[in-house]
Amino acid sequence: MKTLSNLNPTKRRAEEPGLSADSLEAEAVARIIEAGWWAPTPDNWQSWRFQWTGECIEIFWDFETGTSFLDVAHGVAYLSIGGAVTNMEIIANAEGYDLRVDLRSETDSNRPTARVFLEPTTKRPSPLAAVIPERCTNRRPYARTRLEPEMIERLRGLEDNCRKAQLSMLYERDEIEDIGEMAGEFDQFFLHIPEIHDVIFRWIRWTQEEVLRTRDGLPLGSLELNFSDRLGLMVLRKWVRAKALARLGMGRWLASRAAKLYASSGAFGVISLPEMSAEAAFEAGRLLEKIWLVASEKRLAFQPIAGPALLVMRNRLKGGAGMDARLRDWATEVERDLRSLCSFEEGTLPVILFRVGEASPPSARALRRPLDMVARDVMK
Repeated sequence: MKTLSNLNPTKRRAEEPGLSADSLEAEAVARIIEAGWWAPTPDNWQSWRFQWTGECIEIFWDFETGTSFLDVAHGVAYLSIGGAVTNMEIIANAEGYDLRVDLRSETDSNRPTARVFLEPTTKRPSPLAAVIPERCTNRRPYARTRLEPEMIERLRGLEDNCRKAQLSMLYERDEIEDIGEMAGEFDQFFLHIPEIHDVIFRWIRWTQEEVLRTRDGLPLGSLELNFSDRLGLMVLRKWVRAKALARLGMGRWLASRAAKLYASSGAFGVISLPEMSAEAAFEAGRLLEKIWLVASEKRLAFQPIAGPALLVMRNRLKGGAGMDARLRDWATEVERDLRSLCSFEEGTLPVILFRVGEASPPSARALRRPLDMVARDVMK
């Protein structure tokens, strides 16, 4: 399988001067689509399909498999597509194209959610191209070393071209511990809310055979659990057991464990929006992927944390539908705490949190389905 890390189009063109303009375009389109294929999706759903029409690249999102209780207004879909387009743009610029994106807000899985047009321009290679296949989630404990000020400013600068998405960086130790404790509390709720339990467990791949067969979801090894934690997770796999253990205080232990992990971070980031719309979520996804790639270029560990922000959005935009009183109260408190920590204006919606810092490489990485399963009519 081709990977962006070993395919050099300039070198190939020099070695194959007989390639036609059409074949060069097809090769460029294939590389651009491959870059989008490498982008992250929640829990590695990969609920998309790419298609080259001869006029544009169409991105289809499966709104049946690519959603969950935590998703609000299909923001997760547009967040993911935003990340894919960011990757695609990096490679398109290197190939000599600008991108023009036609984003659609309809939720018909049989119609493209986005159409990406290629417009010829001068070539603008980026060093971020090399890290597109290397970007990954790292759930290990991080060093408690504060992120360098230059890095914090570089990440902050990535929001300069955003019209709606905003980035707040938290790097003082007390700020990291406060937001880490708040984010860690989310982990207890999969013992109390069956829909959240389903979100957590549906995409875990428990064996190497299952990892290789499905090539989606999260390998158990990527969760960075020790032997006893793995056994505990297997016990909690059944909702009836999880519910029973919640009564014994297991939820408090899970929250404490997560808070301790999150406290070992170099910095936290919060991406927020003034409103929730397809366009706004798409822009937030583009910003998230840029941040992630820049962190990867500097060999920094990175972990997105979506649960707390998504519950805040459900509480605010859906009136807490499907949430019990305890969960609604918690989401209200989280929104208030984030407003205080990040100096949000009234009405601002957190979209996603992330932590970044120094750490050893992850024990395992999520796989991708074969490219030819999600891309059509390319390189015929």
